Amino acid sequence: MSGLMTKLIAVLLSATIVVLCLGGCSDKTAGQLFKYDLDADPANLDPQLANDYASLLVIENTMEGLLRLKEDGGLTEGVATDYTVSDDGTTYKFTLRQNAKWQNGDPVTAHDFVFAFQRLFKPETGSTTAQDFYCIKNSQSIHKGEMDAGKLGVSAKDDYTLIIQLDYPNAMFPALLTTAAAMPCNKDFFYDTKGKYGLEAKTTLSNGPFYLKAWGHDDYLSCRLNDQYQSAQQPVASGVSFIVEDSREDQISRFQKQQSSAIVLSGQEAAELREKNYQFTSFENTVWGIAFNQNGTPFANKNLRLALLYAFSPQSFDKQLPEDLKRISAVVPQSITLLNRAYRDYAGSNMLPEFDAAKAREYLALAKNELGADKLNGLELIAPVGTGVDHLGLFSYVSQIWQKELGIYLAVKELPADEFQTALESGNYQCAITSLSAQYNSPASVLSSFTSGSAKNLFGYKSETYDSILAGAARQNGLSQAAAEYKKAERRIINDGVFLPLYVQKEYFTTEADTTGVIYHAATKMVQFSQGRKKG
Repeated sequence: MSGLMTKLIAVLLSATIVVLCLGGCSDKTAGQLFKYDLDADPANLDPQLANDYASLLVIENTMEGLLRLKEDGGLTEGVATDYTVSDDGTTYKFTLRQNAKWQNGDPVTAHDFVFAFQRLFKPETGSTTAQDFYCIKNSQSIHKGEMDAGKLGVSAKDDYTLIIQLDYPNAMFPALLTTAAAMPCNKDFFYDTKGKYGLEAKTTLSNGPFYLKAWGHDDYLSCRLNDQYQSAQQPVASGVSFIVEDSREDQISRFQKQQSSAIVLSGQEAAELREKNYQFTSFENTVWGIAFNQNGTPFANKNLRLALLYAFSPQSFDKQLPEDLKRISAVVPQSITLLNRAYRDYAGSNMLPEFDAAKAREYLALAKNELGADKLNGLELIAPVGTGVDHLGLFSYVSQIWQKELGIYLAVKELPADEFQTALESGNYQCAITSLSAQYNSPASVLSSFTSGSAKNLFGYKSETYDSILAGAARQNGLSQAAAEYKKAERRIINDGVFLPLYVQKEYFTTEADTTGVIYHAATKMVQFSQGRKKG
């Protein structure tokens, strides 16, 4: 393909692939079995449909896309051993490994990826992640039902050559190919399941290091070594069992009793286990802040939101933050990377305007004129309990300033996690202390929660300007240029008073001291077990 600029995988992905188990790793049972607790049973293991954490985590360990995500945020080969990109950044040509197989022995071919992407955009599939891939040629029209899926810009030149054409360049497109929605789908197997694809062990087909051997719904999932799997990095572990356990106390107890191999702990939980022989790796991947509901509440008034924004002083609670919390003045957490460099290194970290009581009172006067002073009575903030953070204690310092400078008082109501989430999803709240985190490693994964019409937008925010900025970020061909646009989107969210960031929560991925090779991706909270080892 003339005009294509070769990007050798070893150079582009800045990694030297270490080949383990030379000769096909014939000793398939030598590795250890790992165990990991899930808060809930997976909803659906169909990669093109999955959007809950439990489902995505199982898919992470049982499926393999064109590329894989490395521990440092960089990329390495998956089913694709190499690829090239055209000079204008809109045509990708992938060379697939010819020994890649599904667990049933069928070859994994370019046609499996074509079928998967066509399914992703067909309206009847009902995918909630299709919008993340709108850069693919004709995808948006297909998703809206305006064009046949056969015209999607994904095609198989032959069994082992895949061509993906984009409507516009997207610097983050290779990273998107590591996510669940971009996993292949075996067409014959899919139709043989007669509508039950991904709902049972027997209707789930794996092409990754493990396959789903058994699924006892609401109880466990047993993933074991896929004998058909071939890769540049063969599995070391023999499998992973996911145990469904919704009690946090029981999860911690099970970990201490060595009934699970790893766990993610809050700062307080980690502190209580510090004296034990564990490995702790900290991550800043959850941003907490105040979100204002703009659907039928007083906070639909922008001037009211801006009054609170300019009367906000993070220094008011800075000294009160426990060790596992850190003040943040941005929307996207530090854990998000653009390949192997932190996004915050590109964009900086201070997005909040300076405290200005006089300006805050000016905005409040405008809000009172527009709303009527009586509308500022009975304002309520909701917050979740059971997060390991004393949100209300910390908010009291913010509330004191708002009362002093503006005479605004917010009644506070704590809700159990399930009731809190229901209130958000139903829009039955005025403002809330809520969290933002990513489903895939990109600023867009967080920022897309504010786009108009998005299923993830629980705040009623609608801005054509914001939507345009975020769409523009996806059209950049370079990481620096994309970061600059994502930064504009962050500033827009804050300057419109949509989300007021408070603090970022540290979490700790914890394993026994003799465990190595288990990879935790801070940005997405995904865990990869295939390279896990236990000494001794």
